[in-house]
Amino acid sequence: MSICTVDEFAKPVSNPPGGENRAILCRLYSTLGCHLCEIAEALIAPWEQAQWVEVQVVDVADEPQLFDQYGVRIPVLVAADGAELPWPFDQDRLAEWLHQRLA
Repeated sequence: MSICTVDEFAKPVSNPPGGENRAILCRLYSTLGCHLCEIAEALIAPWEQAQWVEVQVVDVADEPQLFDQYGVRIPVLVAADGAELPWPFDQDRLAEWLHQRLA
């Protein structure tokens, strides 16, 4: 395992370490009309385009249980391993969190 700085992961330039089939599966808990959620989606988009992450956007308004859990915390990015990246986050924090998921 190599140790990298956050700056090296701040912008995806190629497929994730370990090959192109190693995308991190995540859900972005969001809702329609959420300005912060739109910002989060824009931050995640380059990572998705570079195939580092595969994101399913889930509207918390559709499920009472999700609304109770995430309604006042959205946007929240949740990986398949259960790790959460709550708002606020920026490109550097997102990069660090994604790198941790691949470690």
